[in-house]
Amino acid sequence: MKQNSLQVCLSNSLMFLHQDQLSDHLVVFIDVLRNTSTMTAALYYGIQKVKPVAKVEEAAAYLGKAGYLVAGERHGIKIPEFDAGNSPLFFKDRDNANQTLVITSTNGTQSVHLTKNAKLLCCGGFVNQSSLAQFILQQNLPVLLLASGWRGNVNLEDTLFAGALVHQLKSNFEVLGDPALLAETIYLQHQHHIFETINRASHYKRIAQTDSTADLTFCLTKDITPVVPVFDGEYLSL
Repeated sequence: MKQNSLQVCLSNSLMFLHQDQLSDHLVVFIDVLRNTSTMTAALYYGIQKVKPVAKVEEAAAYLGKAGYLVAGERHGIKIPEFDAGNSPLFFKDRDNANQTLVITSTNGTQSVHLTKNAKLLCCGGFVNQSSLAQFILQQNLPVLLLASGWRGNVNLEDTLFAGALVHQLKSNFEVLGDPALLAETIYLQHQHHIFETINRASHYKRIAQTDSTADLTFCLTKDITPVVPVFDGEYLSL
């Protein structure tokens, strides 16, 4: 029996190469630092659903509305008037019952906009790696892993996590394309020192200058929020 394919896109600016595949693929969008980690954590800690939006103005329209939290960043910095930035730890020790999170980010929510026509769209990172891998295997679909990158460029942390998934899943798929091989090679070179490797990444340094490094540690901790956010065309939920 022929295996489903497994591919990697190394930046959301390269999604034009895959647009003709979306209708029959499971797409996993990845933004390790921090958007997909934050949305996964929000749902794990009780947020009912998450509405990812591409523009600051779209998110701002929900400010002050009952039942909504508004979060967002640009270039790693919290948007001042919003309730939260892009922090997974914001949701950990608060009552999130019956709340909808509206969130915008520099990279991750842009990936949602580009892949919203996928047959099935979900997200994650190290924080839900095992649950995500299990979910992917259950769907019996060809898979595209989208590493969001940073402002159109490739970044280290998303590529490394895509490589971790390729390595974990490859025995069940036909791995296609050099991007997948590249991502797995990087992961295999650094799998025993993930923290130390990503500490050298430009986006890690960018966030560490303006925000808490506790967020960064959380985002790089495997399986700390073992749930899988799935997109229904408007919201991510469990």
